[in-house]
Amino acid sequence: MSVRRLRYGASGIMIRDPIDGRPAAGRLGVLIVENQTLVAELLAAELQRQPDIRVCATASDDAAGADLASKHRPEVVLSSAMLADRGAFRLLRRIRTANGRPRAVLLDERVCIAHVREGLRLGVAGYHTRHEATSAIANAIRLAAAGETSFCAEIAARIAATADGLRLAPAFRYTPLETLSQRELDVLLLIVQGATVKDCAEQLNLSPSTVDNHKTRFMRKLNVHRTVDLVRLAIREQLIPS
Repeated sequence: MSVRRLRYGASGIMIRDPIDGRPAAGRLGVLIVENQTLVAELLAAELQRQPDIRVCATASDDAAGADLASKHRPEVVLSSAMLADRGAFRLLRRIRTANGRPRAVLLDERVCIAHVREGLRLGVAGYHTRHEATSAIANAIRLAAAGETSFCAEIAARIAATADGLRLAPAFRYTPLETLSQRELDVLLLIVQGATVKDCAEQLNLSPSTVDNHKTRFMRKLNVHRTVDLVRLAIREQLIPS
């Protein structure tokens, strides 16, 4: 009978050894980055059953994920698109290398155009939702490892090839959020979730005056004047759930 062994590394990061009798050699190494422990465990258990996939580790945030990606060198990183404070996109930026490895697949609760757009800009190899079958996620991992891309059905029809790589087709592409810098977007996301300027400064390691400057600039760019209008815009653009 196969026995799954679990061990815990630094910061409580769960690391899975290969299932007994199934050597790691020749199997695709996958790192799972997911902030919901139960989801991470279920994903790992299902993927580990695949004959050609091994889950080398799981992490609960982007910082731990980046460290484990460097340590384990997986072929594919499977990350939740909903890590706290846009962590999935920080992770994508941190793990990108000159040779394009590891490849990354984003897994979302539901289709979010803002997440798709940002993922494509950062070279994501796949975008899928948690409502898809394990076989679809496993196949996305295989395609990513082979240098291919895959998207859930709702998004696949909206993707167009451009000189800058894959992008959303023009009808779905433009949003006023595209005028914001990455740091402005980071501040905006915290504010629409109830953070104060002081909270933002502490979480982003910035001075309150710098945060306030970012806020002033993006409010002007978005032509909004009240936080409540900013929240409505964030919901409309699918940055936060309604």
